Formats: sequence, structure tokens, C-alpha cells
Amino acid sequence: FLFLHFFDAHDCRGSKAMDRRLTSAGQRLSRQGLARVNAALGRPLDPLKHAFRAVADRNVYGIRYHLRQVREIDACIGRVLEYLDRSGIYQRTCIVVAADHGDAFGEHGEFSHREYLYDTTIRIPLIIKGMSVDAPAADPRLTRSTDILPTLCHLMRIQSPPGDGINLLSRHESEPRREKCAYSETRCGLDSGDPHPCRSDLTSIRTAEWKMIIDQVDGARELYNLSRDPGEQHNLVVAEPAIALELARDLQVLTGEANCAEQTGMTDEEWKIVEDRLRSLGYL
Repeated sequence: FLFLHFFDAHDCRGSKAMDRRLTSAGQRLSRQGLARVNAALGRPLDPLKHAFRAVADRNVYGIRYHLRQVREIDACIGRVLEYLDRSGIYQRTCIVVAADHGDAFGEHGEFSHREYLYDTTIRIPLIIKGMSVDAPAADPRLTRSTDILPTLCHLMRIQSPPGDGINLLSRHESEPRREKCAYSETRCGLDSGDPHPCRSDLTSIRTAEWKMIIDQVDGARELYNLSRDPGEQHNLVVAEPAIALELARDLQVLTGEANCAEQTGMTDEEWKIVEDRLRSLGYL
């Protein structure tokens, strides 16, 4: 078993001189160049003025920097695959490529990730290779991170532990794969050092067609038809009250709010544990 964690495509935390060079490079990025990036990605990354943006703590978020880092990751994965092939074990190796989140470049006014629950940051890639190299195919059905473990257990022919995930390859078996909703959550404090009180405390439920987002702080709701509005620009919570109510109830069941008392904030000791873990990962 080998776990590879690539952190390269996260925020640029270089020197101030590097920040100035990257920002200058972003300002020189022409609209023609951005069009080529859009064509490669299959989606627009506008507006141009947000291609690079210097923010506090020497962070720079930039399209060109991000794509360059992704190419570096791709090259590293390629070297691993070449080694497996040379060693004669590629055919009998299971490989999963996934991400924990995406990054925003100004969509919905967000830079980086964690602040909102739009598909810009919560829709991630997932590539699975089994014990043999079959003809590649894409599955358009809804998939969740929790489905990775039972799918791997199926490929390895071992018993999957209890959990919410399902085997993504069950469509090849006699029992059809069960369709489920996907749940997401994120919480932002008023500043990086104080998680209480929250500026936003968002939860969402997503189906193949719809997404409902609820802010647990002020009760604000957003409803999007993802098949017609993949950019999540048109809030239909008023126009589609029946769907909004149904998804809100499903989300309430998922979060356990229907059966649980209101949760209190973390204790100082609990927050210290979380803070230490975040710091060890480079987030603080």
C-alpha cells in the first residue's frame, strides 16, 4: 500500500519577491492566453483581473501558478506509473487518483477554497484503475469521497467496513448501484484565529440535478439546478419551493438536526487539538 499526498497545487506561500514576480506575470497574461487556458480546462476562468491576486500573509492565487503546479503533480504521478510498469506490477495494482477539494479563482467572489460550497471547490476529480487495464469509461452518476473505500475493498476482494459509502462498481454486479445524495459542510470564523462566532456555517445536499445550500448562522438558502445552471448563478429557492422544501428536509435528516439537540461549540481543549492538526498540515 502506498499513499502519495501532493500539496503542490495549494496556495503559493513564497517570498515577497516571488509574490511580486507572480503578480507581474499574471498582469501580463493576455486575453488570448486566458482563452487558451479556458479551452484546455473546458470552462471559463474570468474575470481576467483575478488571474493573480495578492492577499494578506503573502498568499498569491493565480491560474498560471496553479496549472503549473498541477502539471508538476501529473509528471510525478507519471514517474510512479512508469516504475510500476517497469517492475511488472502495473497490471495487478489498484490506483486511485482523487482530490480533497478544488480551488476558486474569483468565482462567486471566492479565492482558494473553504468559504463556500459551490461546485467550483467541492466537485473533484476521481480516477480509478482496477487490477487490469480495461477500456476507459466515464460514469456521469453522482459519486462521493466516502465511496472510495468500499470500491477499493471490492477491487481487493476484502470485506468493506461499515460506513455510508457504496461500491461504485456495483453496476457490474447483479444488484444495481444505489443512488444517494452527497453532503458537504464548511465553517468560517470571523478571522483565522477565532472559530467562534462563525461568519458562515454552511451545509449542502447535492443530487445529480439539484443542490441546496443552507447557512446555519442566518438561515439563508440557495437552490440551484445544476443541469441547467452548472455555474450556480441563479438561486431558485423562491421559484421552486417544493424542491427546496424536500431537499431542506433531506439535509436536516442527513445532519441529524431532526433528532439532535443544538450542538454547542468546541471546548478550548478540543479547539487546541484541531489547531495542532491544522498546523501540522500547513494550514496555520
